[in-house]
Amino acid sequence: MKYCIGAIIISVTIASPALAEGRAELRIGLDDLSVDDSETTISGSGLSYGAEVGYDFQIADKIFLGPYASFDLSNFDKGTDENDPENDFITFKHGLSVGARIGADVGGALVFAKAGYSNGTLRVVNDDSGVFDEEFGFDGIQVGGGIELDITQRLYIKAEADYSMYSRDRFDTVSVTEENEVEIDRLQVLAGVGLRI
Repeated sequence: MKYCIGAIIISVTIASPALAEGRAELRIGLDDLSVDDSETTISGSGLSYGAEVGYDFQIADKIFLGPYASFDLSNFDKGTDENDPENDFITFKHGLSVGARIGADVGGALVFAKAGYSNGTLRVVNDDSGVFDEEFGFDGIQVGGGIELDITQRLYIKAEADYSMYSRDRFDTVSVTEENEVEIDRLQVLAGVGLRI
């Protein structure tokens, strides 16, 4: 799947449109996560903050298409069971996403939808022994959408919602097994400020 997405991004990048512009932005907002290994579900909210860069190509009148890449950190930190002396703490460390977005100019604002590949990293720490401290990488997909409002010709503000779904073989505090899949659902509701280059 990630190779297919990569091919789409490359084909978009080497296109020769009449108009094109880069962009760079900073975002911050709500980070809502649910981690499910079919035996236990851990859910909670935190703060997500990071950046995104991209390039928009005009492919038709008021229609644009282009690649994006984003990186964000999170302060999500949740225990599996706070009343259990062998409580495990799960921290969502960071996320990295690449993909493409398509949108339209509606007069002073851009509305868009996006989709791509996403990678997330979880840190699991055993609260009792302190000897288990490991990070696990997850692959998945990301979809989202939002609106950008122009403040000046180059400066804009934005609101965006992104949903990412990750999965991998089950892990526990002893070893990584293949008994069950661990699934992560992640919803980010973000506000940001950006600059068109």
